[in-house]
Amino acid sequence: MSTTVNSYQLVAADLPRALASTRSEPTVAREAEYYLAHIEEVKSIDDLLGDQRLFAFAMKALVSRT
Repeated sequence: MSTTVNSYQLVAADLPRALASTRSEPTVAREAEYYLAHIEEVKSIDDLLGDQRLFAFAMKALVSRT
């Protein structure tokens, strides 16, 4: 069984490969495409909160960067 530390070490060992792998996942690619197509329509926090799909993707991206 893999531990969190082991998982982190695998990702950290080759970060560019891990990022490319994540980007190529169909779900991630589809959500990123939706985000890029609709983010310019957001003019307020209410606009962002009103689009659950856009908001969820933004929050996942934020969490993964911290």
